Amino acid sequence: MGYTLRDYQQKCHQDTLNYINNKGKTGIVVAPTAHGKALQIAQLTHDYEGGVIVLSPSKEILEQNYEKYLSYGGEGCIYSASFNSKNMCQATFATLGSVKKLGKQFKDLGVSLLIMDECHLHSNPEGGMFTDFLSDLTPKTLIGYTASPFRLKNYTDPSGYSYSQLSMLNRTRPKIFKDIIHVTQIHELTSRGYWAPVELHIEPFNPLGLVLNSNGSEYTESSVQEVVKSNNVNNRIYKQIKSLISDGVSSILVFLDTVENCYTMKNALGDCAEVIEANTKKKDRELHLSNFKNKNLKVILNVNTLTVGFDYPELQVVMMGRPTNSLAVFYQIYGRLVRPYEGKVGKFFDYGGNLEKFGKMEELTIENYNNYGWGIFNNENLLTGVPMSSPPTTKKELDGVKRNEFKNSSKNVFEFGKYSGKKASEVEKQYLGWASINAKHLMSEILYNDIMKIINPTK
Repeated sequence: MGYTLRDYQQKCHQDTLNYINNKGKTGIVVAPTAHGKALQIAQLTHDYEGGVIVLSPSKEILEQNYEKYLSYGGEGCIYSASFNSKNMCQATFATLGSVKKLGKQFKDLGVSLLIMDECHLHSNPEGGMFTDFLSDLTPKTLIGYTASPFRLKNYTDPSGYSYSQLSMLNRTRPKIFKDIIHVTQIHELTSRGYWAPVELHIEPFNPLGLVLNSNGSEYTESSVQEVVKSNNVNNRIYKQIKSLISDGVSSILVFLDTVENCYTMKNALGDCAEVIEANTKKKDRELHLSNFKNKNLKVILNVNTLTVGFDYPELQVVMMGRPTNSLAVFYQIYGRLVRPYEGKVGKFFDYGGNLEKFGKMEELTIENYNNYGWGIFNNENLLTGVPMSSPPTTKKELDGVKRNEFKNSSKNVFEFGKYSGKKASEVEKQYLGWASINAKHLMSEILYNDIMKIINPTK
């Protein structure tokens, strides 16, 4: 065996095995960046007594997972067009696009465990390739691994008001994942030195002009470009890169708003920089990354290409040159910097107001606070289950909240949240719409009926 699990990794692995042995059906393992997720997947694949298929979202991640598994001395195979390999066996590592129509064949082969890496990328409850594959395979157990077990969803309340909110993958409807099996908190990694310390640089940013898309999940590309331009972001980044290089920094990963701006920046910087984007040829991409890691190239410019699957512990600087409304995107970009290396203190430059919006990643926790249900917190603020446009709910506001506690109450006031003690008539309509969907279980029938009379007066 090539690796020995650390204590927190062993606890995670044992919790996952226990879940499978206790006939758990669909569960999520929350593994932050730098947790050693590929190692966890390899260990589970090795220890599971039955057929396994491991789905990875990209060629790079598949390769990492497969190599880790081989280090355990197990026999496996790859089914992926990217590798020009279409083999099926008891431990198959695959990309979804290559096997999407082969669920029944893998079932006939005896595959009973489906492991899904970066499960947040393919867990759209509205359907798609993954749900079709899952329906054909019908595994005994589905285990998803992710650092970001949430997705941005659009909702419409009974009054017709539309809004977006972060929802935990196990709380979306319909459910693909039912349970949270194990959570390793980021602070568990930082306290052990498995997250590199990061020096934060919050650069001035005016968000005026940002417009959300039709479902509220992200800012429109056109508004991002306009705001980036009005804030003179790219020119400021260029000057900062030149300053860092003159100070001896040798590895800078930059996320810009458009591919065009990436090439403009490359032309300005000269031979010290290269662009990696969707259309970059495989051989060129590999060459650029190799030169970057060998310190023959100081700057890599991209938009989204390297948000996942790029791990380089010696990376010194990450620069984010655009705003995002997606916590998952921000988390993934920030996560490129946190892999530890001896003596390393990373530098994160935020030119898009993202740190002010989401807070420090090191302070994120995923908790089932007060039995309210799983959610993501940043310090005291709950980030999931509340409209993106509303102030976050705090732990203090959740204190004392119990599911179904108020169902039989005769009270007609809120007994939770920021409007505790208020009648429905004293609360803004937007909040009432949200509460009618997300907090029905926390209020009396009397209060709920009062709310519905306000947001649906014609019924």
